Amino acid sequence: MIDKQMSETMAESGIAFVAAQLVLAGFVAMFGDKKNGRKATHLPGGAKAVVIAAIAFVGTEVLGPWSFRQRCLGGGLLQEGSC
Repeated sequence: MIDKQMSETMAESGIAFVAAQLVLAGFVAMFGDKKNGRKATHLPGGAKAVVIAAIAFVGTEVLGPWSFRQRCLGGGLLQEGSC
Protein backbone atom coordinates (compact mmCIF):
# COMPACT_ATOMS: atom_id res chain seq x y z
CA MET A 1 0.00 0.00 0.00
CA ILE A 2 2.64 2.54 1.02
CA ASP A 3 4.90 1.51 -1.88
CA LYS A 4 2.07 2.13 -4.34
CA GLN A 5 1.34 5.53 -2.82
CA MET A 6 5.06 6.42 -2.90
CA SER A 7 5.31 5.40 -6.55
CA GLU A 8 2.24 7.44 -7.47
CA THR A 9 3.54 10.47 -5.56
CA MET A 10 6.94 10.26 -7.24
CA ALA A 11 5.36 9.91 -10.70
CA GLU A 12 3.02 12.85 -10.13
CA SER A 13 5.88 14.97 -8.78
CA GLY A 14 8.01 14.09 -11.79
CA ILE A 15 5.23 15.00 -14.21
CA ALA A 16 4.61 18.30 -12.40
CA PHE A 17 8.35 19.10 -12.46
CA VAL A 18 8.66 18.42 -16.18
CA ALA A 19 5.53 20.47 -16.89
CA ALA A 20 6.89 23.40 -14.87
CA GLN A 21 10.20 23.23 -16.73
CA LEU A 22 8.38 23.24 -20.07
CA VAL A 23 6.36 26.29 -19.02
CA LEU A 24 9.59 27.98 -17.94
CA ALA A 25 11.19 27.19 -21.31
CA GLY A 26 8.14 28.67 -23.04
CA PHE A 27 8.47 31.91 -21.06
CA VAL A 28 12.17 32.10 -21.87
CA ALA A 29 11.45 31.57 -25.56
CA MET A 30 8.68 34.20 -25.58
CA PHE A 31 10.33 36.87 -23.46
CA GLY A 32 14.02 36.11 -23.90
CA ASP A 33 16.57 38.30 -25.65
CA LYS A 34 15.46 39.01 -29.21
CA LYS A 35 18.86 40.41 -30.22
CA ASN A 36 17.26 43.74 -31.11
CA GLY A 37 19.73 45.80 -29.09
CA ARG A 38 17.38 46.75 -26.27
CA LYS A 39 18.80 46.94 -22.78
CA ALA A 40 17.26 45.03 -19.92
CA THR A 41 14.48 46.89 -18.15
CA HIS A 42 14.05 47.24 -14.41
CA LEU A 43 11.08 46.74 -12.18
CA PRO A 44 9.15 49.93 -11.44
CA GLY A 45 9.83 50.90 -7.84
CA GLY A 46 12.76 48.51 -7.59
CA ALA A 47 12.81 44.92 -6.50
CA LYS A 48 11.83 45.52 -2.86
CA ALA A 49 8.28 44.11 -3.24
CA VAL A 50 9.53 41.02 -5.08
CA VAL A 51 12.17 40.33 -2.44
CA ILE A 52 9.66 40.75 0.40
CA ALA A 53 7.20 38.39 -1.34
CA ALA A 54 9.96 35.82 -1.92
CA ILE A 55 11.03 35.94 1.73
CA ALA A 56 7.41 35.54 2.84
CA PHE A 57 6.80 32.53 0.57
CA VAL A 58 10.07 30.80 1.45
CA GLY A 59 9.58 31.55 5.14
CA THR A 60 6.11 30.03 5.05
CA GLU A 61 7.48 26.96 3.28
CA VAL A 62 10.33 26.53 5.74
CA LEU A 63 8.43 27.29 8.96
CA GLY A 64 5.18 25.57 7.99
CA PRO A 65 6.26 21.99 8.71
CA TRP A 66 7.94 23.07 11.97
CA SER A 67 4.76 24.83 13.09
CA PHE A 68 2.64 21.79 12.22
CA ARG A 69 4.99 19.48 14.08
CA GLN A 70 4.93 21.71 17.17
CA ARG A 71 1.15 22.03 17.14
CA CYS A 72 0.05 18.55 16.19
CA LEU A 73 2.81 16.23 17.33
CA GLY A 74 3.47 17.62 20.77
CA GLY A 75 5.25 20.62 22.17
CA GLY A 76 2.50 23.05 21.19
CA LEU A 77 -0.62 24.45 22.79
CA LEU A 78 -2.96 21.80 21.40
CA GLN A 79 -3.40 18.33 22.82
CA GLU A 80 -1.77 15.50 20.91
CA GLY A 81 -4.09 13.96 18.39
CA SER A 82 -6.13 17.11 17.89
CA CYS A 83 -4.97 17.58 14.27
